[in-house]
Amino acid sequence: MKYITWGFVVGLFALLALHPVRQAVADDCGAGLVTQAMVDRVFEEVLRANRENDLLVDKLKHSQEAWLAFKKAHIEAIFPEQDVLANYGSVYHDCVQVIASDLNCRRISQLQTWIDGFPEGETCSGSRPLSN
Repeated sequence: MKYITWGFVVGLFALLALHPVRQAVADDCGAGLVTQAMVDRVFEEVLRANRENDLLVDKLKHSQEAWLAFKKAHIEAIFPEQDVLANYGSVYHDCVQVIASDLNCRRISQLQTWIDGFPEGETCSGSRPLSN
């Protein structure tokens, strides 16, 4: 068991060294701290990586606009009342931050597939590249 644990630790350190940004996002996901700015950075990275494919870039931009509208509508559905402080109390803003962070984490995971790619043999990768 001791060797398995050390192997896991060594592998984890190697993974972290290769993906420091992803680890920061993973840590922030667990803490409920993933901001829209973090989503925007990953989105811009995806656009840069695919800048030569105009159709894909247009579809990605449309997808992002729709996702932003969904995120806003989803939060409004959870807290539909106009006077949020009177109806949901002083924790309202904290709750919105946690919910938005969760949605942001999920969006980053979705967008990240255009950067990391899919395993060889994946039949549903579409416009997303295969991983190395």
